[in-house]
Amino acid sequence: MREFPRRQVPAPRRMSDDDLLPFVRDLLRENPDASIGATMKRLGTGRERARTLLERAREEERHERMVRVK
Repeated sequence: MREFPRRQVPAPRRMSDDDLLPFVRDLLRENPDASIGATMKRLGTGRERARTLLERAREEERHERMVRVK
């Protein structure tokens, strides 16, 4: 049987929100319209934590794209 490399899955109970954000950013790069359910599945977290992380990642992304007007 052929072995495939396993996708790195975080251990959310041992990780802070700051440590989980890169996983959410990766998910948003793959699918910008990712749902809370998809985030829950990818991270292995509950609904509230997934929602919070997804909102935070989207907000940071908006700030990065924002152009400052003089």
